Amino acid sequence: MTQPEARIVNVLLVEDDPGDVLMTREAFDEYLHNRLDVVTDGAAALAYLRRELPYADAPRPDLV
Repeated sequence: MTQPEARIVNVLLVEDDPGDVLMTREAFDEYLHNRLDVVTDGAAALAYLRRELPYADAPRPDLV
């Protein structure tokens, strides 16, 4: 039986602390290999989810 193809998970992180963003990015790069997009506040998160500028081409996140 063949292994199922790994699916990339799109994650939207809403975080205003640059240190926490850095740690999360490092974890994603080293262990998870999924897509991580970061916004710094709730207003930006809503714009992202609504695909408003500058997030018009952003993928729909699987996890916020």
